[in-house]
Amino acid sequence: MIEPLLSVVCITYNHEKFIAQAIDGFLMQKTDFPIEIIIHDDCSTDNTKKIIKNYANKYPELIKTIYQTENQYSQGNKPLKFILPLCRGKYIAQCEGDDFWVDSRKLQIQVDFLEANPDYVISSHDAFIIDESGNRLKDSKLPDEHKRDASCEDLILSKAWLLTMSWVFRNVIKGYTPERAMVINGDTFFISQLGKFGKSKYHSEIQPAAYRSHSGGVWSMVSDQEKYDSHINTWFWMYRYYTRQKQNKYAQYYWNKYILSIYNKLSTERNSDLDTFPNTHSMFDGSSLQSEIESLLTIQLQRIKQLEIRSKSSEKLLSDIKNSFSYRIGNTLLWPIRILIKHRNTN
Repeated sequence: MIEPLLSVVCITYNHEKFIAQAIDGFLMQKTDFPIEIIIHDDCSTDNTKKIIKNYANKYPELIKTIYQTENQYSQGNKPLKFILPLCRGKYIAQCEGDDFWVDSRKLQIQVDFLEANPDYVISSHDAFIIDESGNRLKDSKLPDEHKRDASCEDLILSKAWLLTMSWVFRNVIKGYTPERAMVINGDTFFISQLGKFGKSKYHSEIQPAAYRSHSGGVWSMVSDQEKYDSHINTWFWMYRYYTRQKQNKYAQYYWNKYILSIYNKLSTERNSDLDTFPNTHSMFDGSSLQSEIESLLTIQLQRIKQLEIRSKSSEKLLSDIKNSFSYRIGNTLLWPIRILIKHRNTN
């Protein structure tokens, strides 16, 4: 059996209207190297599995399939956890079952570049946005400031935006990082990890792919508030990851992003309490900020304990304190820890 140079990874769930277009985009690729296509169906309840089987039967040497008998995403298991260990390629390309590629030379262009430039770990390109019926909503999904190459540091610090369906990256990360499993959208986390291995290339010469926004999309239909909450959670676990890796510079950077994101979230909900929180000028002084937060939470905890000992006539004051900005920020800070405890208790 010929070893593929590149593995195409496709994650799908209830994409019966779209999956054929995605697979056709894989099959139309013109390359001078062998590829494999790995499709993971997360126990779809529509005809997605049937459509995939038809393609797999027609191209048995090219398409490999994973059919889950229970939905893994709903159980907190990310599909890539099952797919990445099966990828034999030196490079991996990714495209979900509701998106599709347009340029038949896409893979060839990206692999040729990475083969010639070992200091780059990933390459990407733009996409246009369409709706469920295929109507074009926007010509470019990627903001102009992100249509550029990015340094290793840019990738590590999440200062570059690379669209998932455009990725071709080196297969250098082995295993599935436990912290990555704790975030909702793992793309930011993964790109940061890749930054340790090289830079990224933006290909303006590749025709944009299609990104589909529809009611069944896991991420495209998430509200802005939920996306912001997801980012807060991501910054926390990246902080934990880089702490475990003993890369204190990056751990401190993501701790600062985590704290600042919480501050911004809560300050938009209630402005009257802002004077109880440390001055924003100290936001990027990680050690002093942590100390100030700990002091605030300690004081609030002491006050609450005192009130709980006293008569029920203090219930209103107790409620006021629990609704205060500093108390709420304490609860928010503990949110990822509660997720971790819940995760451990269910395993």
